[in-house]
Amino acid sequence: MTAIRSPFDVPDEQQPFTLTDAQPLVDALKILADPVRLVILHQLTWHGPLKPSELQGLGLTQPGVAHHLRALREAGLITDAGPGSFREVSLKAVRELSVAIDPEAERR
Repeated sequence: MTAIRSPFDVPDEQQPFTLTDAQPLVDALKILADPVRLVILHQLTWHGPLKPSELQGLGLTQPGVAHHLRALREAGLITDAGPGSFREVSLKAVRELSVAIDPEAERR
């Protein structure tokens, strides 16, 4: 995941927020604009690494789950934790995204 800069942080006169700065945040938010992906991210955050078959309440086929996991992985929001089908959330990416949306969160 490319470093995300917050458009909501204190304005920096030396480095104004640009369209180039906006793109990584837009890309991450597009990935998370799907309810299934939010549920997956929630389950992995709170229940730790899980096999795709252990994800609950998605109502999807195995290829459907794999599609969403691939999108989350390519966005840098989850990583492969080991051989086979274990996944874990990249907390660094989630924190970066949280701070981009709410810069005060980092200071709390």
